[in-house]
Amino acid sequence: MVRHYRKALRRLIAAATAAGTLVSLSACQSPSSRPSPTASPTTDSGPILVASSLKQWGALAQTIGGSDVSVTSVFDGASSQARNFEPSTHDVDALRKATVVVSNGAGYDPWAAANLSKGAQSVSAAEAVGALDGDNPYLWFSKDARGSVASELTEVFSKLRPAKKRQFTARLGAWRADEAALATRMKKAAAKRTGSTYASDGTVGYYLMSDMGFKDLTPRGYAQATLAGGSSGSADLEDFQHLLQHHQVTLFVTSADAAAGTDPAATDGAGSEQGDAHTDAADQSHSGDDASKTLLTAASQGGVPVFRLSAAMPPRFTDLTAWMSDIVSGIGTTLPTDKAAGDQGNDGRQGDPSPSPTEATPHSTATSRTP
Repeated sequence: MVRHYRKALRRLIAAATAAGTLVSLSACQSPSSRPSPTASPTTDSGPILVASSLKQWGALAQTIGGSDVSVTSVFDGASSQARNFEPSTHDVDALRKATVVVSNGAGYDPWAAANLSKGAQSVSAAEAVGALDGDNPYLWFSKDARGSVASELTEVFSKLRPAKKRQFTARLGAWRADEAALATRMKKAAAKRTGSTYASDGTVGYYLMSDMGFKDLTPRGYAQATLAGGSSGSADLEDFQHLLQHHQVTLFVTSADAAAGTDPAATDGAGSEQGDAHTDAADQSHSGDDASKTLLTAASQGGVPVFRLSAAMPPRFTDLTAWMSDIVSGIGTTLPTDKAAGDQGNDGRQGDPSPSPTEATPHSTATSRTP
């Protein structure tokens, strides 16, 4: 339920909960949480005009709609922040002329809803799964969000073009088969290591890693600061460094966009800036690239594999599920097998990740993060 979803987030930020398990977005959904699309049937035989705020959702609309839709994606996420993106006159025109507008929501692309024309059909990923402004906005990485949006697009397209319903339904079925294959690939990748765990300096990969079955061991204080949109304190950063230096996680996930200086969201997913590195002398807080570089060094020292995840869909991909599959393959390649990890343990960096008794207490505290 949405109410439960928000309460869980607030409890985490307030540090009132103990470490828990990862929660899938499906737990937040309610079949009756939003009305069914009310598109009016039409006899128009031309392609349905679709405008998508993001390339990711535009790709999914194209997959479901096929030749029966004409999709324009406004923002590709390649160089700027979606929240602060200012659509051009051409972009606004595309949004206002569209019969169907697909948006991400959760505060990520407010300009899309602001330019929705009267009578246009709106399909929002956030509304589909009950996510609100301030929640983790990287919904395209969630299998639940992708599934909900695909189903809703099929329903809307079918009502707008009743004669094409069979084609839309068939494409949805084929897409679901691809997603099922992706789910299998996820399980195989995670199975390379027993008890797969990860830690991340942001929230871009939360949904994906959850779907893959990885347990989030990001230190609680660091995770709380991330979710609250603030900077991490020195103690939180030290906890994170210790976790990585002592190889207490299977994988470290960091933002490829921040590393390249072109973070498409310019935030970690909860609103904190990823700009120039700095440390606040007053409260010894760390933010931006400074913390990320420190953690990358710690991961290297501890022999923890690093996976750089970009929020932006690369130009070479036109299919959302194919992109997800490529990411999963990359994670699988990055992860060493149990045997390989054991062999590397002989050099003192990998293998038994347990800290010495004098180090165990403050540094072993971690939490799962509800987006």
